[in-house]
Amino acid sequence: MPAATHWRLWANPQRIGCFTVALATLTHATPSHADAWDDCIGPALDKVAAACSAVIETNARSAADLATAHIRRGFRQRDQGHLAEALADFELATQLNPQSSEAFEALGVINRQNGDLVGASASFDHALELNPKNARAYAGRGNVHAVRHELDAGIADFDRAIAIRPEFAYAYLSRGLLFREAGNLDRAMPDFDRAIALDPNLADAFAARGEGYRFKGDLDQAILNYSRAIALNPGTFRILLAVETRSTPKATSPTLRPISTAR
Repeated sequence: MPAATHWRLWANPQRIGCFTVALATLTHATPSHADAWDDCIGPALDKVAAACSAVIETNARSAADLATAHIRRGFRQRDQGHLAEALADFELATQLNPQSSEAFEALGVINRQNGDLVGASASFDHALELNPKNARAYAGRGNVHAVRHELDAGIADFDRAIAIRPEFAYAYLSRGLLFREAGNLDRAMPDFDRAIALDPNLADAFAARGEGYRFKGDLDQAILNYSRAIALNPGTFRILLAVETRSTPKATSPTLRPISTAR
């Protein structure tokens, strides 16, 4: 991408907020730049934000790579609660690479988290137009349907996500939550079981299965699942609330909303 084009994207204060303006001229990649790229796209999450920022600021890679750097940094920003910065990263990613299904999927995720369901739905729709096999985009759109209590539409999107990516634990969990909301525990419990089999560290799946057992009147199994959920995530207060109401199976259960698509 021409340097001037990238400069205009970064120089727009409505898009970048307090971000540092990137270099306006392209430079030749050096070994240190290559190391930054490897860390930006690598598995060590504690290195991602700084490494992707270095990639963005040196502006020495293709527009598609820069879009990927913005996406990777954006999800780290989101995980740290910096939603405005994450939104700016994802918007820039869609501008740098308008053909990237992943960029529009990421924009859908942050829009949903910000409560912009219309924007989220449009972003997921566009992500799927660009790549009909994007399982995370189907799951993201399924979560929008879930927030709107559009149970059949949500279940259908999670069905599609699972068909594309059978190992997608979060999709099983989220579909199970919709089955449970529809009053169909016979369909919900196998989904919770499958989510746990795929990801034994998924605390919300144990919490959801605990709720299922509570509704069935099996309090021993409910407590075992709640306890496992708390061990995995002690800060999940909605799980603690569920444990406190275990003696009243007909009580209203704590709301366990479908989870954001995992990365």
